[in-house]
Amino acid sequence: MEATDRILQEIAAEGRRLEVMDAKISDLTVASTSIRADITSFRETVTDLDQRLSVVEDRVAVLPDQEAELRSLRAKVTGLEDSSSRDNVRFFGILEYKEGYDIKTFLKTALPKITGLAFSSPLEFQQAHRIGSLHKETHDKPRPIIACFLRHEQACQIISVAKSQGPLSLEGNKIDIGNKGEKRQQEKERQRDTRGQQEKKRPQEKERQRDTRGQQEKKRPQEKERQRDTRRQQERKRPQEKERQRDARRQQGRKHPQEKEGSELQEGSKGD
Repeated sequence: MEATDRILQEIAAEGRRLEVMDAKISDLTVASTSIRADITSFRETVTDLDQRLSVVEDRVAVLPDQEAELRSLRAKVTGLEDSSSRDNVRFFGILEYKEGYDIKTFLKTALPKITGLAFSSPLEFQQAHRIGSLHKETHDKPRPIIACFLRHEQACQIISVAKSQGPLSLEGNKIDIGNKGEKRQQEKERQRDTRGQQEKKRPQEKERQRDTRGQQEKKRPQEKERQRDTRRQQERKRPQEKERQRDARRQQGRKHPQEKEGSELQEGSKGD
């Protein structure tokens, strides 16, 4: 009976262990299923990232061509702006309301007086108006007038007179004449001059760098010679240092017997 009970107990314990193992196996199954789902999601994410990276690489590959195209378009736009604004002339200093209700008619009669030019053909304008809004203070500082000439030659004549004669006047009022395209051209010329100066400085900078390298090359043998002299001096000092150390050891060796003898005498006197 005891053997049977023991066997039954072992069977029951084994059954409990099997139940625990089944529970653990179930947990492992759930965990593996979750891991499998995570791996699948990770693969999908990697695939999506690969596709996005491919799209980005394609876009980056065409960037140089797009940049060149943008530069070309910018140059064309700048050229169009210059060509469209080269016939626009600005007049500063003409009093407010001086033109009445028709600026074009006023300019046709006023410009010959201001510039002293006798135009071969009548002055004609595409547009003419004042720039900016009217304020109370405009009587002291009138708004400029901008006029777009139909004939480019007439605009060039007026700008040329303004450059050569300096400040002009109308009925005692100082009149300044300018052109936006002219300022842009001056800016381009200034940039070209700056680039030219930089180009001139480059050979000088290269020559200076070569001189610096040459000086460094000349100094290297001197530096090596100085290092060799330093090593020679150190080599010369080593025997002297060794001799000094030997003398110090000899002196210490001579002192030891005297110290021992003195200590023995002290011990003997204490014993007495």
